[in-house]
Amino acid sequence: MKTKSMKPLSKDLLDKMDSEIATRVMKWKSVWVRGYSTGAFIGGHYTSERACKSACERDQRPIHLWETSPGMTCGKSKENWSPTRDILAAWDVVNEMRRRCSVQVDTVGFEPNVFRCAMGWGDDILNGNAEAPTAPLAICKAALNALPKKKKS
Repeated sequence: MKTKSMKPLSKDLLDKMDSEIATRVMKWKSVWVRGYSTGAFIGGHYTSERACKSACERDQRPIHLWETSPGMTCGKSKENWSPTRDILAAWDVVNEMRRRCSVQVDTVGFEPNVFRCAMGWGDDILNGNAEAPTAPLAICKAALNALPKKKKS
């Protein structure tokens, strides 16, 4: 049996997809907060790392978080939330997309390392499909494919 050859994606491309999933699918906003090396952070959301750094005191550092609603973060940082590589984070995407359309994730027959995700069918407004070497990546690709394309300005 012949298997499909899928090229691995670079870390930079996966990071970019993670950000696109956060902003387009989850509808989160990127913010910076002042934090400590322990992982604890304190209030004050900043729109840039530079503004956050200038507000930080000696024992603080800027932490990049996702804001889920004005003034509220989900505690997930750009460094630790990666739906393209982590199945728990990818399931956040599944749960969000299930509010908008049908979702199905499965394997492709007996082929090793080929996962498929279908989002939307029938009367669903959103519709996107994808295959990838991992389930999280298939989920993210399908979610991005299901959303209307961004208009170029």
